[in-house]
Amino acid sequence: MLTATTSHEFRTPLKSIQLVLKIAYSRVRDRDEQLYLEAGLRATKILFCRANDLIDLAVLEKTGFKTSSAEFNVMDALTEIVSVMEFEC
Repeated sequence: MLTATTSHEFRTPLKSIQLVLKIAYSRVRDRDEQLYLEAGLRATKILFCRANDLIDLAVLEKTGFKTSSAEFNVMDALTEIVSVMEFEC
């Protein structure tokens, strides 16, 4: 079970890495180096999303997950999913 403590252990170092990458990016003028730093920043963003997903899953496992029936528009749902995936969390 993922706990708040475990979440903190993931997020704190990741946030530190992200901050260092942002500082480095702001000081680097070479475009190739900026591209490497941008890749690192994207990776930390994705890892944050995955950590949040794991935390959400742990909460669902702990509290239970209940389903219900509801009508919805498939095209609206797909449009929303695509917009979320484009943003990458």
